Amino acid sequence: MKKNVILKSFLVLVAISLLVIGFTGCGVTYNPFPTAGKVVITIAGSYAYYNYDVYLDNYYNYIGTTSGQSFTVTGLTPGSHFFYVEDSAYNYYYEEDNVYVTAGQTSYLTLYPY
Repeated sequence: MKKNVILKSFLVLVAISLLVIGFTGCGVTYNPFPTAGKVVITIAGSYAYYNYDVYLDNYYNYIGTTSGQSFTVTGLTPGSHFFYVEDSAYNYYYEEDNVYVTAGQTSYLTLYPY
């Protein structure tokens, strides 16, 4: 009789443990709907070897400097965004353009500063 009570108690404990694990999950949340996009900016043309300061949506919102001939911007809200680049050395060569950002996707923008 004592063996039977211990076995039933063990089975109840296992059942409760499995239910707790099943309902709490692993703590990983998955958002099936992306809310931000990414833009990869490539500097091309005769003056591509300079480093360029990158501005987002206006001429005063500096977001970084290119290293080489590309720059990646992440976490952008969906919609149209304005990008402006200007060479870091002389502030002489520049280019600007708009790109449309879609949530969960990468948009590409090639600029030819002159």
